[in-house]
Amino acid sequence: MVKYIHNPRRCYNALEQFQAYDNHQPLIDYFASEQKFYANYLKNKGFAGKINDSKDRDVINKKSKSADDSHKKPNKTKGFSL
Repeated sequence: MVKYIHNPRRCYNALEQFQAYDNHQPLIDYFASEQKFYANYLKNKGFAGKINDSKDRDVINKKSKSADDSHKKPNKTKGFSL
């Protein structure tokens, strides 16, 4: 059971499109965006591993230390000595 819907207005609009007009694409797009949102949420909370054990595509990997340091500016004092 879903306890929290990230974007309820978009969800209900997608459901209406599916039920009233038999247009399933907005519903598929909605669930794809929800999956991205929750994968990002779990990643930010420090989760690492498969989101769905039956699927190989949904895996969250923790960043390596070198990847975390990539945004730092290089130390200008290091270099060739004169």
